[in-house]
Amino acid sequence: VDGEIRRSSQATYVGDGVYNTTGAGQVRTATVRRGQSTDFLVRIRNEGNTTDSLRVKGTAGNNRFTVRYFNGSTNVTSQVVAGTFQFSNVPADATRTLKVRFTVAANATVRSSRSALVTATSVGDTAEKDAVKATVTAAR
Repeated sequence: VDGEIRRSSQATYVGDGVYNTTGAGQVRTATVRRGQSTDFLVRIRNEGNTTDSLRVKGTAGNNRFTVRYFNGSTNVTSQVVAGTFQFSNVPADATRTLKVRFTVAANATVRSSRSALVTATSVGDTAEKDAVKATVTAAR
């Protein structure tokens, strides 16, 4: 399993070939005005030799930063936060993409931030996992 991340407004992902469960070396950041949103895209690759399912877990939001997860246009936030969401039957070397939408509350403290760690785990071999991180900082 290999995770990569990019801002939706960027062309390139970071994290290809970087493997860890802390998101180190696989981070994208954004500064977002209070009351506004931004999206990140998390691409997860099945690096195994056979079809596998990939389980995804992500950090929840809080009262200042809403974090929502989407599979296409379907809101899968509750499953991702619970660690029960999975991309099923992903062929070897194929990817799946999850959208992470941060919304900064109008009353968020300027320069406060929130990170979402998104971890993908192979269902077939739970030792195979990788994580990426998105961090948003509130601006005026």
